[in-house]
Amino acid sequence: MKSFKLLLIAVVVAGAIAGLLLLSSGDGGTTASGQDDKLFDRLETELSEQWQSVDAWDRGLFEASLDRLYQNEERLGSGYKVLADMVANDACNLLHQSMMGEFGNAACSKQKVDQYNDDLKYFLSKTTGYKTNKKVKQMQDTYKLYTDIISFIQKNKNRTLPPNFDFETGKYNDFKAHETSIMTSIKNYRDNSHFEYLSNITELNSGLDQVEANLPKAKTTFKNSLAKEIIAAFEQHEKTSEHSTKLARLNREFIERYGSQNDLRDYVLRYNN
Repeated sequence: MKSFKLLLIAVVVAGAIAGLLLLSSGDGGTTASGQDDKLFDRLETELSEQWQSVDAWDRGLFEASLDRLYQNEERLGSGYKVLADMVANDACNLLHQSMMGEFGNAACSKQKVDQYNDDLKYFLSKTTGYKTNKKVKQMQDTYKLYTDIISFIQKNKNRTLPPNFDFETGKYNDFKAHETSIMTSIKNYRDNSHFEYLSNITELNSGLDQVEANLPKAKTTFKNSLAKEIIAAFEQHEKTSEHSTKLARLNREFIERYGSQNDLRDYVLRYNN
């Protein structure tokens, strides 16, 4: 009787162990963590092959890869995050390669890098842990510098500074300060650590050169406009000894800063006669 009981206990224990093994394997090879091993292995292989088959950023592939993972998230269990991280890493590398590669082209397309920047924002919205990624930061910082320079060139390549002469105070805009600001900005752009990734772009190099080359012309325009504004302002006011002294002072200051200007010189001579 005692032997029978021991045999019965052994049968029950063996059955329990067999049942646990069956539950842990399941029809699809499901582990205790809820991961379907067969599905995981298949997706890992297929997704890896798909990303290895492309040599440039592909937003469609990124979206399709995420969709497949979302659809199988429950069956993948803890394996979902492993595959999601794999896809994110491959996608980030290709986006970085494509965007920085475009920045390296002499004929860099603003339309393309704008699209890459939009794709980068989309990528960050669909992944976690990448906002401080070095490659992501490099793309963001280089893109910001690129757009800053483009904006600077558009604003200043043909810019002229209005004098805005004020008769009461005798003050007007300072072209020298304007010129210094422009040259400082150009130097800062070229010295920026991320400019090395943009240094091949013809549009940027020629644009910055054009801004600098425009300064002498802008200075001449400013000089002549200032002379006209001073003359026009004094023409609207009564001739007095005080105004004569002010005009003489302004003329001396003008010559010190910009050299002699024929119209203003002649006007000063006539004013006191």
